[in-house]
Amino acid sequence: MPRISSPGLHALAAGRLGLLPTSLRFLAGVLDINSAVKGARFVRFCDCFNIPLITFEDVPGFLPGTTQEYGGIIKHGAKLLYAFCEATVPKITVITRKAYGGAYCVMSSKHIGGDVNFAYPTAEIAVMGPEGS
Repeated sequence: MPRISSPGLHALAAGRLGLLPTSLRFLAGVLDINSAVKGARFVRFCDCFNIPLITFEDVPGFLPGTTQEYGGIIKHGAKLLYAFCEATVPKITVITRKAYGGAYCVMSSKHIGGDVNFAYPTAEIAVMGPEGS
């Protein structure tokens, strides 16, 4: 089952809005193959119908392991990266707790063309977590 929790469309007074949160209920919110594919499809869907995106990010990185590597985590992670890069809709990112490594870059960071990035005062943005260093 994909691990990006409930991406969906929400109606506001001004129109529709696409929300893409990460799920903390499975392995603390890491990105795996299924979540990368699900997220990429949702971003492309919103881009097709000109629906702005808000990404709530709390991601420690990609899920490590040989199963993920043999399954093509780099290829599927690149799908999410390219979906955010090629999207022409407004993209807002809110970092709620942590954003580490390549997963931070993939989830609509400022480096790949996110329009606005916000972070809570206690948010951590780094190449890797303190345990890894």
